[in-house]
Amino acid sequence: MYEIFPSQKLSDKFTKREFVLEVLEGRYPEYIKFQLVNDKCDLIDAYQKNQAVTIHFNLKGKPFQDRNGIMQFYNNLDCWRIETANLANSSDNGSMNQAPAQDTFAGSQDMDDLPF
Repeated sequence: MYEIFPSQKLSDKFTKREFVLEVLEGRYPEYIKFQLVNDKCDLIDAYQKNQAVTIHFNLKGKPFQDRNGIMQFYNNLDCWRIETANLANSSDNGSMNQAPAQDTFAGSQDMDDLPF
């Protein structure tokens, strides 16, 4: 967990809380922002910055028309479960683990066998 932000009440029926994970895959870290919405905002209270976590989330996207009438799109990563990271098992469909992953091509002797 890289950063945790306070809840934002955007309307009577919608509250969101954002947080950022530092994902250590590949050569450079990635900083990915997720959001918790409404009754899920308190899920993050049990965790703190610099703690390794596994999250489960849904990718959501919606179109909207801007002031100039141009169609735009936005995406959200809606987190619905947070767990303390199990560093022994870092791959799970539909989840993201903050633990470092092994580079699959690191140390490969024969790069000519690539399928592309």
